[in-house]
Amino acid sequence: MATLCLQNFEIPNIWDLEKLGIVDPTEQKATKLLEDVILTHFQETVKKIDNRYEVALPCLAGHPPVYDMYDVAESRLHSVTKHLLKENISEAYNDVLRQWQRDGITETISEDEISNPGHYLQRKPVIKPSSATTKVRPVFDASFK
Repeated sequence: MATLCLQNFEIPNIWDLEKLGIVDPTEQKATKLLEDVILTHFQETVKKIDNRYEVALPCLAGHPPVYDMYDVAESRLHSVTKHLLKENISEAYNDVLRQWQRDGITETISEDEISNPGHYLQRKPVIKPSSATTKVRPVFDASFK
């Protein structure tokens, strides 16, 4: 006979089979397969360049092409710039971007490279006055569709 102690169990979770320890073996197998594919991709594409590691972004077979989003990124850049100037934090924000460029995290592209296929990510500032090291930092926003 199996019993379930409800004293330490939230009522909505009674219907969640995973919380009860019941897992679909097919789903487990699919998850394991995906983990194996991801690990293989990592192992095949990881490179150490100048004391840092690079890994190629994974691409899904049959996935529609990603739009370049240049116009959206440029529009976001203008609104972020206004916000940074208004808050008087543009210099600190730019310092982080310049450091990223020195560290090889980002790079400047030439005007003729802009016409090449690519994807532009919007970025926004995250402001954390309590931080001892970086009070403002850029965060890329890949959620826009």
